Amino acid sequence: MNSGGGRRRLLSGVVCAAAVVASVVYAILQAWHGGLGPADLVTVLGFPLAVVGAVGMLAGFRKPRDGTEATLALEQAGTLARLVAESEGRVLTQLLGRDTARINLRYGLVPGPGRAAQAPAAGLTVPDPVTGLPEIAAYYLSTRPARLVITGAPGAGKTVLALQLLLDLIAERDDADPVPVRFSLAQWDTDVPLRKVLVRRLIDTFNLPRAVATNLVAHGLVLPVLDGLDEMDPPLSNGDPDPVAPRARAALDRLSAYQDAGAAAPLVLTCRSAHYDALAAEDLLLDAARITIAPVGHTSAVAYLTARARDLPRWQPLLNHLAANPTSMHAQLLSTPWRLGLTATVYHRTGDPTELLAHPAPADLDNHLLARYITAVAFAAADANPHRYAPRQIHRWLHQLAAHLAPTPWVPARTDIAIDRLWLMAGPRRVRVTDALLAGAIVLLPLPLAWATPSPAVFAWCGAGMALVLACAHGMVKQPTAGRLNLHPLATPAGRARLTLNLAVWVVLGPVLGLVLGLARGLQIGLAAGLGIGLAIGLAAGLAIGLVADQSSAATPGTIIGEDARLGVLVGLEAMLVGGLVAGLLFGVVGGLMGGLVAGLVGGLATGPQPSSASWRYLVFLLCTRRRVPFRLARFLDWGCRAGLMRYSGSAYQFRHRELQLWLAAHPDPVI
Repeated sequence: MNSGGGRRRLLSGVVCAAAVVASVVYAILQAWHGGLGPADLVTVLGFPLAVVGAVGMLAGFRKPRDGTEATLALEQAGTLARLVAESEGRVLTQLLGRDTARINLRYGLVPGPGRAAQAPAAGLTVPDPVTGLPEIAAYYLSTRPARLVITGAPGAGKTVLALQLLLDLIAERDDADPVPVRFSLAQWDTDVPLRKVLVRRLIDTFNLPRAVATNLVAHGLVLPVLDGLDEMDPPLSNGDPDPVAPRARAALDRLSAYQDAGAAAPLVLTCRSAHYDALAAEDLLLDAARITIAPVGHTSAVAYLTARARDLPRWQPLLNHLAANPTSMHAQLLSTPWRLGLTATVYHRTGDPTELLAHPAPADLDNHLLARYITAVAFAAADANPHRYAPRQIHRWLHQLAAHLAPTPWVPARTDIAIDRLWLMAGPRRVRVTDALLAGAIVLLPLPLAWATPSPAVFAWCGAGMALVLACAHGMVKQPTAGRLNLHPLATPAGRARLTLNLAVWVVLGPVLGLVLGLARGLQIGLAAGLGIGLAIGLAAGLAIGLVADQSSAATPGTIIGEDARLGVLVGLEAMLVGGLVAGLLFGVVGGLMGGLVAGLVGGLATGPQPSSASWRYLVFLLCTRRRVPFRLARFLDWGCRAGLMRYSGSAYQFRHRELQLWLAAHPDPVI
């Protein structure tokens, strides 16, 4: 950093601030003593506004001193890589469970029709010196072009393999390498270009400023990891994949045309084998290598269950059966990581694992395991359920969420539970009407005090009108947005300087506006009242702008709604202060002390609740669904992620596995 340039900028800022403050003080003193005419006062008040405008214009013309946009993109990519590794590392830990036992997945290249990428014949999740096969990151880096389609049976470990690839690529990346970013394809509106979707994902999940997210995507520093092509279209009535699959085909068409500098742009895609095989050859992804995850061999399955067993004699009969009958139906059924993990969890502490031998059909075995899964998770360890959720409660709450994600004639099947959009689950009309009524009722609370004022009818009608306006404002908002509060500026010198600058600018501009208001109203309000209003507005605006988040941070669904709530409280209190002060001073002259008090309360309550606040709408949703989901829903879902029932997916929740989501949607009550 150029210290001389920094000192010059600091000196310039101090001089400008001093000039602005001096002009404002001079204008206030002269106006108070009657020493300036209206034209002179306007001229003096125009000076600080001109100074602020000139400083803003010069700052806008100033070029970034850290280099070109490409150089900035490389620096921003390093920050994004750290955030992705932090977020997705947590997801991988949730999927693999509390135990350290792992299954090293094996996969092989599937020759396909048409134009395919070149890739090795086979590989493993992590290195194995015995086989010498490449691990997943080395496999992908040797694929040309760098397009990979990961397929496998349900529960084969496609998402786990994609997550391991993502984390390994980040661990080995150079500064110029793209950062892998995962998102669920089920939510993609294929009419929206993929690059716009990536920008939106970076903004929503990692709180990146739009300019930063756009810069990263524009310079090819984001590698899309697209999870769940098979989840874009509902299956046929018999459960088979739909060969038409209009949304999946549209997605593949967009991805085949996804280019970077005229060449096939890198990407990673996951899909169930049956769904990918059901598509016509001309619909498959171009310039991509397809791999299929192999079933877990009986030796690896027995080794995994043995490693997970706490009471080996209880498990030995089942382990002996699998070892002695490697081609049996149960050896084939227990050949996916999902079913092996289910089995290990369900019989972790109690029960007879040989019960599985009485369920030879896949659907029967899944039903048997899933019916016992929630109870096993709730009592997996002494600290596994600190909030003491009952298994029946857990089941019914999760059923409500799973049923909400089920497809309808108007909405396709979904996998993401975005907590700031979950209010639609209670019925959009019901929630919006409740939101409007609640907001209006809050404004009406102080109106009984209006009868103690000289003009009760006037105050009553004004309050009712404000309540009606606020109710309409709340009811008309279709989708509130979640904001984030940034307290980090208070922890760094640069942040404190930015916050101080915002406060200084608005504390200067606020009294100027207040002074103009005071002069316009003459003696009815007076200069002191006008300046008081202006100062309150200036403080509120400075804090609001200075503490709105612009730092990059990995977001979880619970933190997003919590930060929006904290931001709403801050902005709401500031709005109540300003609204109450303005209304109280304006109407206090007409209605006396009590009139000013009533007007201040009504004005404050009318400006406090924010119609666009996602946390406010979320609170209304919880009030509308009190018996269907827990009131502390985010805490419950966070616990579900730790327990292994749910998982994080960026800024949303997902069920740990698609099979669990479908089973819960079909079973409103526990079956045992």
